[in-house]
Amino acid sequence: MPEATHVHVIDFDFRRRAQISRDLLARALHPEIYEDVGEFLGGLPAEGPVLMMEIEDRDELASLLEQARTRGRYFPVALYSDEPRPERIVSALHAGAIDYLRWPFDIGLLDLSLQRLSEVGERRRAEEQQKAAARALTRTLTARENEVLLALVQGNSSKEIAANLGLSTRTVEIYRKRVVKKLAARSSTDAVRIAIQAGLLEARAA
Repeated sequence: MPEATHVHVIDFDFRRRAQISRDLLARALHPEIYEDVGEFLGGLPAEGPVLMMEIEDRDELASLLEQARTRGRYFPVALYSDEPRPERIVSALHAGAIDYLRWPFDIGLLDLSLQRLSEVGERRRAEEQQKAAARALTRTLTARENEVLLALVQGNSSKEIAANLGLSTRTVEIYRKRVVKKLAARSSTDAVRIAIQAGLLEARAA
């Protein structure tokens, strides 16, 4: 894992928290400790992997991920419990957990899980940076250019766009060239990729 990584540990039991902290410190990782999800969300950090004790009959994972998402954050989470039944593991993975461990931890499996969390976190951060760059590019477009780009994303030809917007085909072609240039795209197809990355369709649907 990268140097100086902070790992967030959510667990109501101070003995487990202490042991996990020792395990993390032995790997040059800095543990951030929370008694429950509420405390974690109350001081919501910017990033970092999460190890969380799953408490049966509480849907805390979904709450954590959803509230983090609404505030523009993402945390790769590994759950753990002393009785990880198969149905609970499957449910957790479907809900968005990256991994599920048995407590007490097998050190080798903990290392693998921490590596997975780090890789997922890095990949997600890279994706978010690309999305932010794409959104910044699309914000340079005029309202009409946005309409033409959206029509391209929806698979319309220049002739169809012209008919739908009440423009000439030549005018639409001019707008297409402007869009490609402003988005620093290689082609109309590349412009469509940038638009999708920027979430143009989702924003219009909302």
